[in-house]
Amino acid sequence: MRKIHSRPALALVAALSLFAGGCAGDRAPASAEPFAALVTRGVDVDYTPLATPAAAVAAGELIVEGTLTGVTTGIDLQFANTAYTQRWDGAYVTLVVTVDRVVAGNAAQVHNGKVFVQVLKNKAVSPEALAGANANPKVVAVLDNLAGWTPGGGATVVRPATVPAAAPLFAAYTDGLWLQGTADTVMFGLGAEPGELGQAWGGADTVAEYAAKVRQAL
Repeated sequence: MRKIHSRPALALVAALSLFAGGCAGDRAPASAEPFAALVTRGVDVDYTPLATPAAAVAAGELIVEGTLTGVTTGIDLQFANTAYTQRWDGAYVTLVVTVDRVVAGNAAQVHNGKVFVQVLKNKAVSPEALAGANANPKVVAVLDNLAGWTPGGGATVVRPATVPAAAPLFAAYTDGLWLQGTADTVMFGLGAEPGELGQAWGGADTVAEYAAKVRQAL
């Protein structure tokens, strides 16, 4: 697994500042914005931007388009110091993305049509609450396979029991994970805004436009 600074979704923040479901189907138009707000409230991480679509292609081990079809428990970090373990308890959630298209990377990393993405979340909000807020938005995701990832502080990573044992675990680049509901005219990030994308992205502000820019860079 590459060691790249712009994967802050799983970074141990030095200041430890973060401490302070359903299936897609026919339904009324809904927005991804409330879900994004629930995930990110109180979470603040720094990241190095994916400055260009070519940078996204170079950084991502897998880039997919799909639909957010599930939300479940995330990884746990266990430290020798139990106080740290308790502080990080419930800090992550798993986004289950049903893949419509592999844009780049090895399609064999997709497990039974799905990828399982670890996201740093608001500790006060449970996975069940997030699952209830899931509007099954369209997703584009630039992903890093977590195989072999070793967190800082000597932490051990514990896989979620809700994720199939054979399925790879992924992290998403902060400005490489975008959601867009059926009621949305723009996409929403989990820690980034479309307006923060560099000029090389050409003003992309929808999931379709972002994915198209990536495909053009292949």
